[in-house]
Amino acid sequence: YSDEPGHEASGRFAPVLRRSASGDLQLDSLLSSPAHCPGRMPGKWYALCKKNGSPYLSDPKSNKSLSEQSPAEASYFISLIAPILADGLFYGVVGIDLSVKFIQEVVDQSEILRDECKVMVLSNSGMLAGVRGMPEKVGQAVKAVLGERSEAVSEMIQSGEKSIGSRGGWLEVLSPVQVGQTRHP
Repeated sequence: YSDEPGHEASGRFAPVLRRSASGDLQLDSLLSSPAHCPGRMPGKWYALCKKNGSPYLSDPKSNKSLSEQSPAEASYFISLIAPILADGLFYGVVGIDLSVKFIQEVVDQSEILRDECKVMVLSNSGMLAGVRGMPEKVGQAVKAVLGERSEAVSEMIQSGEKSIGSRGGWLEVLSPVQVGQTRHP
């Protein structure tokens, strides 16, 4: 099966379906994708699913290495990966890449205190998936918006606990969102 559709040079089956610019589905080997498999090896998404037997939700990643777009045209995606298990045995993973564009749209359309607060969606590791009025910040660390406060916010996020308090005259609310059976909010 060497170099057959969905296989890589050694014959390993690792299919990925992508939609081309013309809208056609294209079958490639996932192992040839630098964004998913640096060095042609599956990333932590595979290792964590195998080790934990639970789904994995990635940080926002740029698709610029997945397409022929210029960096200015690149968009961001998150990967949701689930293990394939049967009778306690691990057989592989299945997943989907989702554009974070929908997250940015929801955040931008949020009516919560429209002109009086920042609304952000952050990954568990503190990467921005959506920032009201600042789509250019998506994919960056929370420090790009919160500066020095980012370290404390990152610690609160990773704890998975709700936090409500005031800081410098501002109300600060952090609320974890659990996605399916992933281990981290």
